[in-house]
Amino acid sequence: MNAPLLAALDSVVSTTLPAWAGMASLAAGGLVGLSLGLTGGGGAIFAVPLLVYWIGVEPRTAVSISLVTVAATALVGAIDRWRYGLVELRTGLLFAGAIALVAAFIISKTLLGF
Repeated sequence: MNAPLLAALDSVVSTTLPAWAGMASLAAGGLVGLSLGLTGGGGAIFAVPLLVYWIGVEPRTAVSISLVTVAATALVGAIDRWRYGLVELRTGLLFAGAIALVAAFIISKTLLGF
């Protein structure tokens, strides 16, 4: 692993949260799960505000937690669908490549100034 990633992980793990944060996390997770079941919406739209405003996690960390959670859930769902032959891998790779090219162009123009 690279040093910036390890430093980011260390800052998340070493963050001091109040003693009630564990129970608040469980309650927030239950609330997000219930609201997702009722609305069918995406988890990040509910999870990030709860992590930031209720539990006190820094916004950057909350978005990262949400991103990892969504990615893990999507991966498990994709593997399950792939086992049943419901995934068009070629089409998925085509879309992923197109999105990567657009993202690289935007990042090079805006953040890197090329």
